[in-house]
Amino acid sequence: MYKWDVDDIRKKKAYILKRLKNVSNPLEEKKLCATLLSYHSILRNSSTIRYTWFPGILDKITKNISLQMEAKKYYPRIDNIFSSITPKLTDEYLTFLIKICRNLAEFPVEVRPLTPVSINDEVIIDVSRRFYESLEYDPFIKLSQKITNPDKKFINLESKSPHVSEQRKSIGLNIKDYLFNESYCMVRRENDLYDLVALNHEVMHGIDFQLRPRMVGEEHYGFHEIPTYAIDLVLLDYLDENGIYAEYTDEVRTNKKETTRNLAFKTFYRLQQRIEQTKNKRIFLGSDFDCTIADIREILDFSDIKDLLEIESYLIAEMIADRFKINKEMGMQTLKTLLLTPMPSDKTPSFEHIGIYPEEIIKVSETYYSSSKQSQIKI
Repeated sequence: MYKWDVDDIRKKKAYILKRLKNVSNPLEEKKLCATLLSYHSILRNSSTIRYTWFPGILDKITKNISLQMEAKKYYPRIDNIFSSITPKLTDEYLTFLIKICRNLAEFPVEVRPLTPVSINDEVIIDVSRRFYESLEYDPFIKLSQKITNPDKKFINLESKSPHVSEQRKSIGLNIKDYLFNESYCMVRRENDLYDLVALNHEVMHGIDFQLRPRMVGEEHYGFHEIPTYAIDLVLLDYLDENGIYAEYTDEVRTNKKETTRNLAFKTFYRLQQRIEQTKNKRIFLGSDFDCTIADIREILDFSDIKDLLEIESYLIAEMIADRFKINKEMGMQTLKTLLLTPMPSDKTPSFEHIGIYPEEIIKVSETYYSSSKQSQIKI
């Protein structure tokens, strides 16, 4: 049975709180606070009566005020952890992000539900292990076996619960222990092929972190999904090649594309609407009131940047997965280079070190729609 050891997490949380009383080193304090927040997240997602069901009901009653009060009570210094994670975007790079978002955002698409299929926990774990073994890279094999070892209690597989608040109804989570360099994975079962894809995805997050542990804010926030999105697609090809739930894989591929398209649509038109509201402009190409990058920068917030980077991440992931199809060794070399190369948060993001250039990413984004209709935003 794959469940987190809640008692062990509770003891570790108490240990962190004790250390925080006497900490004087700012870096140590940051690591302790980040780990404390991780332990809190593990407990809140553990599907236990004490830590999940009751707080979830309380969140609904108070409209999440209880969650905010709890955060202020236990984590008064937590804001300092996240103060440096907003990416630094040059005008050129922001222009590039808006272009690829625009290319995917012509109209919303319906994200169709997947065909139900029941896969038991042991099969999900076994297929994921065999998949990482098939990549023939020793660190992947050892770390995937460690993370999925039932005795280690790093995996929590759950079915949906009505007592879990809306904020925590994500299908998968990966929660990092910055103090002990461990990674905890959770998948809330949907009873379709995504259960397997999601578990494998979260294991990849764990592999990524343990290959090269780093703190929040040290690197660009947003690109942590590139290796996991790539692995999702490589896993689907592996399932096809081995006849494992192959009749469901195309549905998941389509679902992932549709989800990315809808994210682009919502992000792009959210920006347009905000510009119209704050600047009282009509955003039509060729008019005297065209929106500019300067206008966009003024109304951009962290969630916008996060979504723009996620859209780019998926396109890059597709390009990496395509390399696996051409040659597995080439694909693995690209993935290893990506995982082992730091991306400092004070530098403009670049993927030239893995042979992926902005012009190529724009071309890939242009293939998502056949229409050549131009955006209303002037770039």
